[in-house]
Amino acid sequence: MVLSLIMLLYRIARPHDALLDDVDAAGGTVYRGVADKATAAEALETLDADLERIGADLWIARANAPLRELLTATGLMKQLGAEHIFPSVRAAVVAYQAQLGTP
Repeated sequence: MVLSLIMLLYRIARPHDALLDDVDAAGGTVYRGVADKATAAEALETLDADLERIGADLWIARANAPLRELLTATGLMKQLGAEHIFPSVRAAVVAYQAQLGTP
């Protein structure tokens, strides 16, 4: 019990804090912790850049509403192109086949 009390006092004395950075996004300003450098949006942005270097496009299938909102807020929807974001794998495959002109 004493150990639990000590841990509680320790946590109260050192609350979680973060230095925030503001990033302009399509939907307004987004705040994130300066130490948060491995975000999903940045990973997608890096992947898109890597694929672009080899002449490939990034298509995203099964993009649910929260993912679409994230892509819009971070400006990735515009960068990737809304025509490359699909609600299902089937929709992505159909669009890809239409682009290639194959049934």
